[in-house]
Formats: sequence, structure tokens, C-alpha cells
Amino acid sequence: MQRRTFIIGIGAATASGAGLIGTGAFSSVTAERGVTVSVVGDADAFLALEPLDPHTDNYVAFNSDDIIEFDFAGGDGDDETFDQFGKGLNPNAFTSFEDAFSITNNGTQDVGVKITAPESLTNEGVKLPAYANEGDVDGEREDYNGSIGDLGAEEAWTDLATGDTMYVSIVFTESFDVAEDNFELAFDITASADEHSEAEQ
Repeated sequence: MQRRTFIIGIGAATASGAGLIGTGAFSSVTAERGVTVSVVGDADAFLALEPLDPHTDNYVAFNSDDIIEFDFAGGDGDDETFDQFGKGLNPNAFTSFEDAFSITNNGTQDVGVKITAPESLTNEGVKLPAYANEGDVDGEREDYNGSIGDLGAEEAWTDLATGDTMYVSIVFTESFDVAEDNFELAFDITASADEHSEAEQ
């Protein structure tokens, strides 16, 4: 764990008529305060991301820096992190990696979570369905959210209360051709306290 200290300047200014300012009054104050920030791995962060062992540990795992990584190319991305026997997806097939990873809200307030692809990328044929079920990966999926679908599309926010966990699957739905469809998959996970009320709209 890396611990870093940052200095924040806190300023305040007031203005008033001369008759209202007595002895000892001030017009501005600048105070310096130290703020300690800990940089931790994905599993211990305020928004925790974790592989779901033993479901998909050969495809989703922590690297040497405790950052979650995904590899569906036979370990080509990082041979030290992944131990795979296969070399990739089947051609012309529907491939699903159920419960690939989890997202947990370790913060102090409810948030909305959204999974999208960067605007510069298009990941057609890839879906990330998610559901939340009070932290139990083996429980019933009553709160399944199918709105988290094609990456790159504007999807609805999914509500994630403090202490709750959502589980995300990765589904490849296109009929990819051998060798011709090798591609890099990238997506963004966004959490916002301002958006948690939008989840059910």
C-alpha cells in the first residue's frame, strides 16, 4: 500500500463596513492542512473490484500491483498473471463468462454504477450484464439488471448501496472469425453519488 500526503490550501475571505469590524477582526485567513491519501489495490478501494474465484480466476485476476486484469486470449496479455490452457474464444460461437468479477461499494453513501466503453472504441457484440443480491454470489438473481448491455451505448445507472456488491458477467455474442477478429476490449466503470437515484428510472 502506498501512502501519500498532500497539502491543501483552505482560504476564506470576508468584507464588511468599517463600523462592523472591531479589534482583532480579520478580513482573510489562509490555513494549511495536511491530507493523507492511501493508494491501495482494487480489492480494498472505496469502489472494490475483485475476480470471483474460482469461477473465472484464469480469465480475471489481480496482477502484481493488485490491479484487476482481464484476459481472454490464452494468457497473452500477462503470462505471469494468467494460467490458461486454451488460446481464445471459439469462432462463430456465443461465449459467456458468468460472474466474472464483482463491484462492491465500500464508501459511505449510495452510488450509481455504469459500465461503458470509451467513445474512441466500439465493442459491438460484447455485453456486461450485472445483478446485485445482498453480497451473495450464489443467491437468486431477483435484482438482475439487463440494461447493462452493449458497450458503447448509453446505459442506465445501477444503484449500489453502501456495503452492497454487484456481480458482472462478460458475454461475447458475435460470431467472430478466426484470427481476423483479434481485438482489444476496453471499458470504463463509473460510480457517482449524484447518479444513484437515476438507477430505477
